[in-house]
Order: sequence, then C-alpha cells, then structure tokens
Amino acid sequence: MLGLLFCDQTGDHLYETRLNKSQCLCRDENGVVRMTIDVEYPEELKWWIFGFGAKVAVLAPASLRDKLGADLDAAVLRYR
Repeated sequence: MLGLLFCDQTGDHLYETRLNKSQCLCRDENGVVRMTIDVEYPEELKWWIFGFGAKVAVLAPASLRDKLGADLDAAVLRYR
C-alpha cells in the first residue's frame, strides 16, 4: 500500500484521473489530499513522485519513504 500526501492542490488532478480502482483520496480542512493505493514499486514510480517536488510526501511504505528521503538528502548536498 502506497500512502502519499499532496499539498497546495497538487493532488487535485487525481480526483479526475484515477491511477487504478484501489485509489482512495481524502482531503482535509487545509486542502491536503491523502492518497492510498495498491501499486507496484517500479523505478518509474519514484520519478513520478519526484515530479511533484516539495508538494508531496510519502507516508508508506517506510522503505520507499527512506529510499526517496536518502535520494533527496544526496540532492541537497549537491546544491550546497
């Protein structure tokens, strides 16, 4: 199960274009969209998530969150 948080209306398009039938979306009072979905974790998923930049956070699985966090930490070091 993949869990993501989308900020600043970034996840709005997911209401119109479902990724698959297991997709579940919930918007909180601040406009943050939480998505849960059953998907495989190919390399393309990582790049899809990175395409949202700082407006998305991976909640689950922890292994994917850790992997993407490590990649982002390495990117920050390149910019300093």
